[in-house]
Amino acid sequence: MDSYRHGPRPGPDLRTKSEMTIAAGSVWEYRSSDSRLRIPAGLLEPTAGCAVMVCSIGAGAARRGGNPMKSLVLILFSCLTMVACSSAPSTTEGVGTSSAALTSATVVAGDCNSCTGDCVCTGNCNSCTQNCNCGKNANSCTAYCTAGQNANSCTANCTACENANSCTANCTAGHNANACKSGCSVDNANVCGAIMEVCAPGTTRCDPSSNGVDTCTSTGSWGTAAACINQACVGGACTGVCAPGATQCSGDSAETCGSTGAWGSAVACTTSVANAGATCTSGACGFVCNSGYTDCNGACVDEQTDLNNCGACGTVCSTAIADATAACVSSACTFTCNSGYTLCNGACVDELTDPNNCSACGASCPTGDTCSTTTQTCVPTTCAALGYNCGPAGDGCGGQLDCGDTCPANEGCGGGGTPGVCGPVPPCTNLCQQQRACPGSNITTTVSGTVYAPNGTDPLNNVLVYVPNGTVEPIGANVSCGQCGSDVSGSPLVSTMTAVDGTFSLSNVPVGTNIPLVMQSGRWRRVISIPSVASCTNTALTAAQTSMPSSEGMGNPMDNIPLMGFVTGTVDALECVLLKIGIAQSQFSDPAAQGGSGRVRFYLGEGGPGSKYSPSTPVETQLWSGTTPDINQYDMVYFPCQAGEYPKTAAEQQVIVNYANAGGRIFATHYSYVWFINPTSGATNPFATTAVWDVDQADPPLTTTGFINQSFTDGANLATWLGDVGATTTPGEIELSELRHDFNSVVAPSMLWASIESATVPPGLPTMYSFQTPVGTPAAQQCGRTVFNDFHVEEPSSGSTEGTTFPAECPAGTTTPQEKLLEYMLFDLSSCVVVPPPPTPNCTSTTCAAQGFNCGPAGDGCGNLLNCGSCSAPDTCGGGGQPGICGNPYCAP
Repeated sequence: MDSYRHGPRPGPDLRTKSEMTIAAGSVWEYRSSDSRLRIPAGLLEPTAGCAVMVCSIGAGAARRGGNPMKSLVLILFSCLTMVACSSAPSTTEGVGTSSAALTSATVVAGDCNSCTGDCVCTGNCNSCTQNCNCGKNANSCTAYCTAGQNANSCTANCTACENANSCTANCTAGHNANACKSGCSVDNANVCGAIMEVCAPGTTRCDPSSNGVDTCTSTGSWGTAAACINQACVGGACTGVCAPGATQCSGDSAETCGSTGAWGSAVACTTSVANAGATCTSGACGFVCNSGYTDCNGACVDEQTDLNNCGACGTVCSTAIADATAACVSSACTFTCNSGYTLCNGACVDELTDPNNCSACGASCPTGDTCSTTTQTCVPTTCAALGYNCGPAGDGCGGQLDCGDTCPANEGCGGGGTPGVCGPVPPCTNLCQQQRACPGSNITTTVSGTVYAPNGTDPLNNVLVYVPNGTVEPIGANVSCGQCGSDVSGSPLVSTMTAVDGTFSLSNVPVGTNIPLVMQSGRWRRVISIPSVASCTNTALTAAQTSMPSSEGMGNPMDNIPLMGFVTGTVDALECVLLKIGIAQSQFSDPAAQGGSGRVRFYLGEGGPGSKYSPSTPVETQLWSGTTPDINQYDMVYFPCQAGEYPKTAAEQQVIVNYANAGGRIFATHYSYVWFINPTSGATNPFATTAVWDVDQADPPLTTTGFINQSFTDGANLATWLGDVGATTTPGEIELSELRHDFNSVVAPSMLWASIESATVPPGLPTMYSFQTPVGTPAAQQCGRTVFNDFHVEEPSSGSTEGTTFPAECPAGTTTPQEKLLEYMLFDLSSCVVVPPPPTPNCTSTTCAAQGFNCGPAGDGCGNLLNCGSCSAPDTCGGGGQPGICGNPYCAP
């Protein structure tokens, strides 16, 4: 609402009055919503002696020009009647009023330009040199000027209803008073040198120097701007939802606030940084490194492998090792040998040319020999070259010769005193003299019984049972490549093999007391003494007499349990099956290096460890690490599933291959196929050729029927045996669980033992197979054996045995059908014996040492086979050119 105030009393309302009276000494003030005009005393002061000045105002004059302030001034100076007073001069000096009275003013109804005296006119009074009151313009006025419109370039006190630009004295303008040098009451008073009244108190505007709202103070000046917080100043008020120019994130996009306080369109963030994704943070686009990468100086790097940021930003890897390249492995600086070089004791060597590391680390050639890329060929000898015509012999290159199975009547191999040559058989000695001829062709002295596992419950087939006619010797330590019969000692006098159901009947047994009897399956051996054997009748033995030993030396010092290295896996507790077949808990221990002395020695799986024997139980890497790896101590090793694939290097696999080639026996399940497939890099694995591998395929049904392959003798025996022990009621079938699918078929001569099929599984999907080693060599030269099961044999009820201490992980109860299947395979895996021919009593046998042999098979000259030892890779038997002696085939004279 506009208002008018006439001090000290309110003035008349110029919007409605048609006439007003101005009293002497009055101060007029006009206010509107956005401006204020003050008219000081004397601006239109009547001359002395006049009481009032009366102006007639035309209707609507107050709205002239659209600006109330301008209209007011215009009203004041467009009066139709101007009254000149002739009294004494006023004592009040003000804008538009001289100190001299307008006593002789020239009153003109039109213009009074260039007026030289006091002038009053309704038109223009430009260039006026005295006191001038004009209805229109008073430009370039040099004295006191009052104009209804413009008074530009006025050099004295000026009052104008429009412009008074460049005014140099007291100025009052209705609109502009730019460059004013004295008191100014205007809308614009730039560079004003005195009083400024530029706004109406309480009005607001947007501060031009900030995003804030100015409010006019009571003195007519703009106050301190109040910032618009998270808004924009528009039209003198805060509005919108954000501050102009502010930014924010919308997901991984950025938004910018516009001038109206509204968010603009989101712009998706992008980044050119490798191994990173774009992101928005605090309203600004940036990047974040992908998982596994670290921000190092604006780049995303893998600190586990980055040579320049290994383990931490700025850590640069280097190496001083010759023929090597720096590498970052698992956040640690190391090095790798260059192509063609192998790491040997901290140095990178060329195994093709280095005589100190010829074909393998530490394999030194004899002094003067060079390391060649061509192997030296071992030339095998023959029976004829040896002069043998009977019995087995060694060919000097690790192979076995068969120089004849029989000798003429009344002769035996070596019987004449010449090893390997048929000669006269001397008179019967020792227990031979206690054999009795019985009346009738079908009557003989017999001993019968059933050979059982150590638990005394489960029968064992294919076990050699014999009466020794000499001293039974201890079974040798360490792995050895002994063909069938090489571990049989004591010169068997009479012998037989157990049937599928474990039964046997031994004929022509010596008569008397304390008759020795040996039951042997590979390196499982039980030796007993029969208290009494009656002539020409059967002596039946009890289960207690014919069970395999539950502990080493159980009833006789020659009782033997194979020495087994057992890696525990977190999801297949195979060790529990060994307890169930009757091995005493006292026979389990840590390895010898950790102070253990049991026959089953524990190692923890490298990736998914199972149960430990004690806090000292080592990790399985001890089996294959070092110059003398633990694995060569054992007759058998077990690799159950560790719940994950933990790949092996070519070097690691080669240790296992060498062990099997030397006569070792291996049993593995599921993810332990890592020993059977090709390594992560390097040479191929010969085991990989024994089956068609396609690992980690979709699992078959959790439980389904397994079918035993009965197309070969051992498979048919297994099918029968499973029925005999109650593992199945359907011949040839058995329920299997925890099945996996990692190979599609076997490659001959590997033997498939079991397969499965179902509505979702193709017929004949293999689950268990075995093969002989060395792979690809003639059967007569093979002495190792490996079995692979593509299912978990002993799934723990808790899902994992990690962290347990043996035997806490083992469930109570009887042996399950699936455990019985494993039991059969374990005894079959260890067996490889045949009924040896009766020795000639008078033949003096020779030894490996006497023949100068330290490797391979050899004949004892009496028709028996000797095992002279195995070679450590890269040495082979006869490889150095000397028959029966380990040598490096790559060393050339």
